[in-house]
Amino acid sequence: MLTVRFMTNFQTMKISIIRALRKALEKVYPELQGVSLLDYKVRILSGPDGTAARVRVFIESQNGNGDKWGTVGVSKNIIEASWHALVDSIDYCLLKR
Repeated sequence: MLTVRFMTNFQTMKISIIRALRKALEKVYPELQGVSLLDYKVRILSGPDGTAARVRVFIESQNGNGDKWGTVGVSKNIIEASWHALVDSIDYCLLKR
């Protein structure tokens, strides 16, 4: 039960981060309006650290033209790893234009 509640809260947090970032940036970069999140995967990178193990977040995105790309974030903190992957995805989209 705790795992389900955590995942629900994490999904809500993930969506909130994406919405806040889009709201802040779309006025300056309107081309971000056509960008969508296609896939979001989290992997725990096993090692001797136990609960301090690193997580890897993979994000696959797509723009309005159908171009797809993937970015990765790695950290001991899942929120930080997600943030890095998301920011890198937006950076890549803006650099491609």
